[in-house]
Amino acid sequence: DMDIPEIAIKDVSEDGNTLHAVANVDLLPGKDIDVTLTFEEDTFEGLLKVPFIGKIKLKNGKREA
Repeated sequence: DMDIPEIAIKDVSEDGNTLHAVANVDLLPGKDIDVTLTFEEDTFEGLLKVPFIGKIKLKNGKREA
């Protein structure tokens, strides 16, 4: 029972096993969120750069089918 803000993906690029995306969320109008994920088989690690919050590290993420 949680309201999830609307997310708009602006750009996505791939470099080998690394995915980079830029997104906007309606809670932070005019600000970009940068996402970088590096995949190894079905797991990933990455970094979110969120305005006013800073960098958020992601570790041991799992891809689900």
